Formats: sequence, C-alpha cells, structure tokens
Amino acid sequence: GFKGAWTLHYKSSDFEAIGDEAFTPPSKTTSFAFAWLEEKHLDNNVLLQLGLRAEYVDLEAQNNTDIPSYDFTPLSASVGFVWDYEPGYNLGFSMSVSQRAPSAAELYSNGPHIGTGTYEVGAIYDVEMHDDHIDVELSGVEPDIETSKNIDVTWRKFEGDFGFVISGFYNQIDNYYYLDNTGLFAEFAHDDHDEDEHHEGEEHHDEDEHHEDEEGHEEEHGEELPVYAYRQADVTLLGFESEFIYRINDSLKSKFFADYIHATFDDREVGKYLPRIPPMRAGLVFDYQTERFDTKLGITHYFEQDNVAELETSTDAYTLVDLNFNYYIEGVGNDLVLFAKGENLLDEEARVHSSFIKEEAPL
Repeated sequence: GFKGAWTLHYKSSDFEAIGDEAFTPPSKTTSFAFAWLEEKHLDNNVLLQLGLRAEYVDLEAQNNTDIPSYDFTPLSASVGFVWDYEPGYNLGFSMSVSQRAPSAAELYSNGPHIGTGTYEVGAIYDVEMHDDHIDVELSGVEPDIETSKNIDVTWRKFEGDFGFVISGFYNQIDNYYYLDNTGLFAEFAHDDHDEDEHHEGEEHHDEDEHHEDEEGHEEEHGEELPVYAYRQADVTLLGFESEFIYRINDSLKSKFFADYIHATFDDREVGKYLPRIPPMRAGLVFDYQTERFDTKLGITHYFEQDNVAELETSTDAYTLVDLNFNYYIEGVGNDLVLFAKGENLLDEEARVHSSFIKEEAPL
C-alpha cells in the first residue's frame, strides 16, 4: 500500500568572483545526495508521509593552499500526517530533523561585498582590531553542520466559495549560520581610475582633490565598510502564515493574508533577537477578472519591526497600495496584453527591514 520515490542528486559548482566584487576566494563545491520518500493511506481519511535524505558535501578553496577544505555529511528525516476529518477540510502535522552544510560564502568570505555595502568575513575566521586596522585570521575552529528540529501544523478548507490555509511552525536550530555585525569597520580601497570613468566629461576644480601623487602614480580612495562576520548560534524560530480566500462572484475574488516570524537566540537575554528578521505583515487583495481584462488591487501593511539585534536599528511601519490592470487583445498574435501598473500609490516612505541598505535604498 506504500507508494513513493528514490532520488539521486549530484551537483558540482565552480565559483569565482573577480574585481571589486571578489569578497570570497574561488571555490569548488561538490555534493551527492540520496533520498527516499514514501506515503500510505492508513485508512480513508489519514495519509502517512515519510522521508529520509543523506548527503555528502565537499568544499574546497581554489588557488589558496592556506585555506582548509571541508566535507560534511548532512542527514535528514521527516514524518507527517494529513487527516481529512470531513469533506473539504484537513489537518496536517509534520515533524522533521534536517541538517544543512554551510555554503562556500558562509565559510570563505573575506572581502568587501559591494551589493550590501559591507565587508563580509566567513565563519572560519577571527576578526580583531589591532591598533588602527582590522586583522582577519584563520581561527582553527571547525565549522559545524546546521541542525534544525521542526514542527509544522496546517489547517485547510479547500471547497466552496470560502477557503483558507492556516499554518504554524516551530524551528529549533543548532549551529545556525547568520551574519553578525561586529561593530568594526574595514577600509575598502579602490583606485581613482575607475571612479573617473563615471565622471567622464566633468571638470574637477577642487584643489584638495588629488588624483595623482608627485610621481604621477594613481592614488587610491579609502572607504570604510562595516564588518559583518558569519557566526553560528543556537536559535529558535516560530511563527504563522495564513490565507483566507472568498469568491464574491464568478468575476470577483478577495484574499486576506497575514504572516509573522519571531526569531531569537536561545542563550541571550540582551540582544536576543536575530538580525534582519522581516516584520509581521497583513494584506488584502481584490482580483476582478473578465474575458477581456482583469485588474488587481493589493493593500499590504508592514508592521513596525522593533525586535532588533545589537547594532541594528528598528524599521517603521508602512502600507503599500498597488494596482494592476491587464487588457487582452484578440486577433493579434497569441498573447498581446496592454497593461498599466501602479506601485506604492500612497507614496509611502517604505524601508525593507531585512535589507542591508535599507537606509540608502527605500522602496
């Protein structure tokens, strides 16, 4: 009475970043995984689901014999039940223990990350301030596999004009990898030649702005970037996701949704919250569809996020209103659509709490 699948997975990845974006050395990642999935109806109303996965991951830094290589063997297992307790409704419950090997960036990073405006340091390094400069040295500490113990509960209604999905989750994660703000700053130097290319045709009259030394050599500009280091800690994540859908008529459908996540370190009273955790949000969507056109109005409120880590700032609440309109033209090819789209119609000052550059780049 069981049905399922056996799966075999292989992946080989060579990664290299060059130029100013080379915040991690060249590396090669090879992984093999073998998994087994199975399910069986215990009776007419209860479905049993089982899963196992074994993996081997090899990480190797290229062109640098000083950086060690690592290999990991993550193991994962899960069991779940889906109970159709009456027509159109069910309850789902699952428990799992899942392991994850760190990525090459989480281990080997050591340089300026231009996209986030930070200086990233991998988990295998120590970062210290000596005199007026930052020292990044191999720590000699072996990185660990990330291990998560998870419980998920879901309640669904999926028939009729009104339906919903409500899910709650609890994750206790040992050796969780996260980017920690060290409070230190590292100087990132780049030469003036690159910068001048962006100012071609402009004249510079500032007498204090020297682009060459007395011997004609190009000077380097210095910019201080905050140092973020990958670290491991035991953490707990819990929260919920919900979606309620009501079909008002054949053309008009409405949806309400909300989600929330609470993420804390297990052993901290001060600075107990994980950094860059998205705030709670709630939204309402109206979707009107006809044969020739459809339009969608979305209203989403993002609550204030003041559960912040050390050296992290809170983010104010905001509401986004978006409106989309699509008109379908027949007889001209197969897929000709005229559309209009308006985003943030209330002109809100909205900042994404999970972004490293929320202060510089509002929505």
